Amino acid sequence: MRRYDAGFLFLVFAGVIMTICPLLLRAPLNAPEQAPRSLETIEFSSAKDFEVEIFVGGAVQREGYYTISAFTDYGQLLSYAGLHDQAAHDLTDGLAVDLLRPYIIIGYTEHGKYFDSININYCSLESLLAADIAEDIAARIISMRPQNGYVSKQALLADEILSEEEYAAIYHKLHALS
Repeated sequence: MRRYDAGFLFLVFAGVIMTICPLLLRAPLNAPEQAPRSLETIEFSSAKDFEVEIFVGGAVQREGYYTISAFTDYGQLLSYAGLHDQAAHDLTDGLAVDLLRPYIIIGYTEHGKYFDSININYCSLESLLAADIAEDIAARIISMRPQNGYVSKQALLADEILSEEEYAAIYHKLHALS
């Protein structure tokens, strides 16, 4: 008597199952025909029907919430927000914005390395110092932080926590997503 290995027996068994199952699952011969389903078409009058609000922060000049349509790409959105790094704009231009993601935080590049943007509403003094932010500036950001957090990083200027020169030197490292 011949011995068959397990692989051969598996293939035979699988072949039998694949042959018998379609026959068993087929509709009976006297079954009524189902009417074909009609596809519902949803028509939108304009791109306004697709608008969503999205937060853009980090290495942008104008951090905040932007109302965009489904047809907006990252390049357009980051241009509106004043992207700090032109190379990042070139990489994202033409890519569709993920409308299910309520925010975009742009990191920054320094000394050839990429760094995540720092949220000034939740950061520690150490994280600001690690980002090469001067100790006196970092201490002011932390100590002057409102109880409910900063509305935006521009509040650092508006509330006179930083001078325009100090802000210009570090704004691209920060965001204020609450």
